[in-house]
Amino acid sequence: MKPEEADLLLRLLKLIKALRVKTEMRGIITFIPTTGGARTELDQVVLYQKGRKLEGGVWIPRDPITHAGIVTYALPINAPHCIRRDLDGAIGSAACDLTIVVGGSIAWKEGDPGYDKYLVVGNLGEECGLVWGGRWPKPHTDLDHFELPDWRSLPLVEV
Repeated sequence: MKPEEADLLLRLLKLIKALRVKTEMRGIITFIPTTGGARTELDQVVLYQKGRKLEGGVWIPRDPITHAGIVTYALPINAPHCIRRDLDGAIGSAACDLTIVVGGSIAWKEGDPGYDKYLVVGNLGEECGLVWGGRWPKPHTDLDHFELPDWRSLPLVEV
């Protein structure tokens, strides 16, 4: 098991491995970034604050038009990356970010080499039974995000 896969729920890990086999067969190289698996609730809050400012006790986008700098729209209770307990008692992340890598660089934005492959990877992920964040409406679209379809039924685990 690769270190970046160690914090995923076993059910998710099996699906992500199947997805990665399918992408490699098509010549698409993928990578799980450091924050792409399990996150503590504090990690999730820190990511939530990016691209936002605190006004009157509420976190609002610094740029309400483009939402530039926003990394996530989910606080811990609504974040499948936060550590959860699965039906078998295992704990880990119910979500995984799977980025595309071309020439040693991650395809983060439109125009980057490999960025156009996210649709292929997303479709393959859905074939594996995963929910793909690329189907979400803008500005919530999250092309590298995959999650278990039933993660909302899994309780959060305090760490």
